[in-house]
Amino acid sequence: LDFAFASFNLILNWVLFKLINMLSLKNIFIASALFLLIIVIKSCCKDENIEDVTYNDSIYYKTIKIGEQVWMAENLKTTHFNNGTDIPKVNDNSVWISLNSPGVCFYNNNEKNYRDIYGALYNYFAVATGKLCPSGWHIPSIEDWSQLIYNLGGTDSAGIKLKEEGTAHWPTPNNSDNSSGFTALPGGYRAPWNGTYTGINMQGLWWSSSLVEGQFYMGTQYERRPLFYGLSTWSDSIQKLVYPSVKPSINGKVVGASIRCIKD
Repeated sequence: LDFAFASFNLILNWVLFKLINMLSLKNIFIASALFLLIIVIKSCCKDENIEDVTYNDSIYYKTIKIGEQVWMAENLKTTHFNNGTDIPKVNDNSVWISLNSPGVCFYNNNEKNYRDIYGALYNYFAVATGKLCPSGWHIPSIEDWSQLIYNLGGTDSAGIKLKEEGTAHWPTPNNSDNSSGFTALPGGYRAPWNGTYTGINMQGLWWSSSLVEGQFYMGTQYERRPLFYGLSTWSDSIQKLVYPSVKPSINGKVVGASIRCIKD
């Protein structure tokens, strides 16, 4: 889509250049009128809803429009809330799994190697602050994710359209075509049971802002659980996940997962 817009702009600029060179100075008013007309045409062709975003730490994020939704086309990388305060960076595994407050980390505690490509991993306490995305954006709810999946033809086909094509990051074979432009990457996650990192180049896990009803375990219903959406190399579909599924003693809110912001 970006290439098509760029090509169209180049053609318009070439037409303008040729027309102006064909006109004499006495027709400068005609040239000016043509110039204004082309500016109007070009402005009409740009969707104001898909402007890219520069956010905390002067990080530039590409965006993509899917249906009527506008999403960031890459994972969030910031280590600051949108009010400028730091998000605590937690490397120690035992500290991470005992958190009941916001935390951020990078896969294998290696910010240098993983930040630019895969972004950061956040716990639910950071998500729940509502301060991670830029002003005018938010972390997608279950309704936002459901609409995205619907726009891409349903659960079974959405994964193919969401995942980055090729094998630069996903392993062979990769049937995905990234026709949505979402460019989902397998950035892995941080496990809630021991704080270790897992799944890089095999799985991607993204936060929803929604909680789901607590599951029953041994006759007892537990508190509402965090909800994630996952993609993996083993499936072409997108999965709706609740952690943990069978061990309610494990705190799913300390999963370290990626974030994609969506425009309000």
